[in-house]
Amino acid sequence: MGFVDNMNEQKIPFIGDKYKYVYTGTELNINRIRLAWHITDWCNYSCPYCIQSVNHHYAKEPKETQEYVESMAKLLRPKLHKQKVTLTLYGGEISTYYNLRRIVEILFKDNESDATVTLLTNLSAPLEKYKDFMNCSDKNLHIRIIPSYQWSNVDEFINKCVFIRKFLGNAFQCSCVVFDKTTLEHLKEVAEKFRKANIPIRFTHGRMPKSNNTFYTLQDGVSDFIINWNKNVFEKITCHITYADGTEKPCFARSDILKEVADYQGFNGAYFKDMMCFTGLNLTPNGNLRAGSCPDRSKLYIANIFEDKDFTLKPYKSKCEGKGFCNLCNSILIWNGKY
Repeated sequence: MGFVDNMNEQKIPFIGDKYKYVYTGTELNINRIRLAWHITDWCNYSCPYCIQSVNHHYAKEPKETQEYVESMAKLLRPKLHKQKVTLTLYGGEISTYYNLRRIVEILFKDNESDATVTLLTNLSAPLEKYKDFMNCSDKNLHIRIIPSYQWSNVDEFINKCVFIRKFLGNAFQCSCVVFDKTTLEHLKEVAEKFRKANIPIRFTHGRMPKSNNTFYTLQDGVSDFIINWNKNVFEKITCHITYADGTEKPCFARSDILKEVADYQGFNGAYFKDMMCFTGLNLTPNGNLRAGSCPDRSKLYIANIFEDKDFTLKPYKSKCEGKGFCNLCNSILIWNGKY
């Protein structure tokens, strides 16, 4: 018996009775082009807690070559002309192999766009690669890097962060997934190193691979430490909740929202069935364009950019069918449908 069957057997209260809006970002804005470009599955790491749950290794390098990725960028470029764009580039890991500056220049150089480009990375490439990427910024192109600490050499990782933050200033931030093997002692040790280096890092509750986005059962004290750290140490608000009674709550990590909803419902994941969901777009390595990345989005295949030159880049709206727990990836707004 699968996830959906088990959930349907239970009488579950409508989550919108408590929550009116759950929105990511610092403002409620669904009018930008929001595109998450999943360039490759390949990664030079093999983290046991990786939620992508794929075979990341194609020998020594990705099967998606630089030339192939550039061909995708050339197809996207005219769709971004004179548009306001929020673009996220990620894998796998893309910083160690690709010329990211070249890809971004194809997309935005002399394209009259107002764009913010964010790189998600494990920061394992030489510093010069990140410097080259950041140097492509200009008045209409804002570069962000969000490194994800993967329990590797913490001192080496922090040294790179210090270098990069000199370019990006206060907009710079890090993230770290906390999973079931993480002890409270180790977590505190790592957190203290980042604090002393003045590098902001957000810790998130880990979600188990191949599990409909269910949370790990963390070791004693770890969950409370994460919530308190994000609230008291990490100052940047990343998302918001508006409750049905009109009260509001800022959140410091998406996983904080998911954990609150999961705890309220009594599940080990956040379940948004029958809520209205507005999503950005997800572009996969084979060129498929989809509205978001959760199980419900399989029905909202939009186009393959190699095969359909008339594809459009815009937010999509649908009612959540509750096929799995939500991860808020690519979500802009979840709304209870009531005014």
